[in-house]
Amino acid sequence: MAEAKKVHVLTVGGSCKPIVNAIRITEPDFVYFICSSGSSGSISSKSMVDGSGSPCREQEKDGSVRAAPSIVAQLGLEPEKYQIVEIADPDDFEECHEKLSRLKEDIENRFSDSYPEVIANYTGGTKTMSAALVAFSLSNNWEVQCNVGPRRDLEKVRSGDMPMFVGVSRIRLYQNLQIVASLVEGYHYGEAAEIFEHLIKDFRYVPRDDREKLIKWRSLCLGFSEWDYFHHEQALTYLEPYGSFTGQWLAFLKRLTGAKNSKKPPYEEVEDLLMNAERRAAQKRFDDAVARLYRAVERLAQIRLEFEHEINTSDVDLNRVPESIRGSLISDEDGKVKIGLKQAYEVLAAFENEPIGKLYQNREKKLTNALKKRNFSILAHGNEPINEATYSEVSEEIVSFIEKAFDVLKYKRRLQQFPKTLPDLPHGLRSK
Repeated sequence: MAEAKKVHVLTVGGSCKPIVNAIRITEPDFVYFICSSGSSGSISSKSMVDGSGSPCREQEKDGSVRAAPSIVAQLGLEPEKYQIVEIADPDDFEECHEKLSRLKEDIENRFSDSYPEVIANYTGGTKTMSAALVAFSLSNNWEVQCNVGPRRDLEKVRSGDMPMFVGVSRIRLYQNLQIVASLVEGYHYGEAAEIFEHLIKDFRYVPRDDREKLIKWRSLCLGFSEWDYFHHEQALTYLEPYGSFTGQWLAFLKRLTGAKNSKKPPYEEVEDLLMNAERRAAQKRFDDAVARLYRAVERLAQIRLEFEHEINTSDVDLNRVPESIRGSLISDEDGKVKIGLKQAYEVLAAFENEPIGKLYQNREKKLTNALKKRNFSILAHGNEPINEATYSEVSEEIVSFIEKAFDVLKYKRRLQQFPKTLPDLPHGLRSK
């Protein structure tokens, strides 16, 4: 990869000297001059950049005005080392922003073989030009620079000045946190974690006292993102160090990860699926939400059969199944009897005094109708995408059925929905 180039972007106003000083001290590989063209009645600053003769006017200490060569002439810049960007109306913020967007494209094309360091100097030009350059720089991670030096009046920076980088790290951080806050509110933890990773890797934009927070926020987002994908062990490693915030989820997660070695029925898995479905629906991913609801109902039957009747739905021992239903269970080509959701509940219903089986019998028609909508979805066996209305119908029936089952089993739900905000965020970014 080619060595990174240094690109200087400067707004040009009524004084040449600050621009010349800034470029001399910065020593860029390429310069973009943002100038007013004068085409809309404004004074043109383009001529000061590369106009012939002595277009620059500098005021001396005694008040006299001295003519000087153009900026390019004073610096000895070759034509291939600079480009002028003209703005018809330097007080039109939108035009300034549009020209800067095109300038950015030009930088990307011109330096496509490297990642140039872009330094934006807003000393010259109109207030609108300067404001647009600063705003654009903050959004695109350009360095911000301004000339400082003695002022004899309130009009402009004069000779004796020098360019200084402007501290904008907290502003950049706040901008990124605005995006993160919106992502977390919508349960997009993975995307939020990526932003934190970018900030952590580029510490020069992050104040030192905020770095610990960034590391914490990244871990929290990674933890909830891993949990969203049912990677419970990985989620635990990220969330456990921050128990003061994650305590209410951590206790549940530990029960969930310990379920494999527990002798208790892991109904936490069903509860986890319900909450996951709720988050997918909040993101308008209704097909995904219904798929998780379907799995929650199926998992409830599997857990009940395994822990209460020692029946594995992927390899059914027919001797453990009530005789009244054995005939309907057929082995596959491997000689194993495997049963799906509907047959799992039918097996439960065949047992005497089986509360979940009886609950299924009482609600079989409504539950079957709800599950059929899932079977017609594009993520199951059909071609129909599920909309919000269909999701609501399916959710209402399935959640109600599972809640009734939990009541019968005397299982109390403990899992709270995942957080929609992060601890210690600035007040203006906290979810209400």
